[in-house]
Amino acid sequence: MLNDDPTNNILDMFEEFLSSATKGKKSKKKKTVPYQVFSFPDDIGGETWVLDTVNKKMIRAFNKSEIVQISKPDEDDRVLVRYAGTFVRVPLDYVCDIGFN
Repeated sequence: MLNDDPTNNILDMFEEFLSSATKGKKSKKKKTVPYQVFSFPDDIGGETWVLDTVNKKMIRAFNKSEIVQISKPDEDDRVLVRYAGTFVRVPLDYVCDIGFN
């Protein structure tokens, strides 16, 4: 049965992400997540419009805003990121790893 509900699709992505992160690990060490921000190319400027994948609306994203990469790059080199309380899909080039917390 094919379900096109965006909430279920996102939950499935989270489950896949979490299961792959914990698969085969027996130690109780916490996995560190890199601190990431948007880093737009100079020709875009300080902000751009991106598609909110949950609400299917365009929202404004600001350069140097904190994000968390959720998925691996797809065939179009885009990744799903958590931004401003929702999920957006952006080119991998927009994601900049700053360091680890």
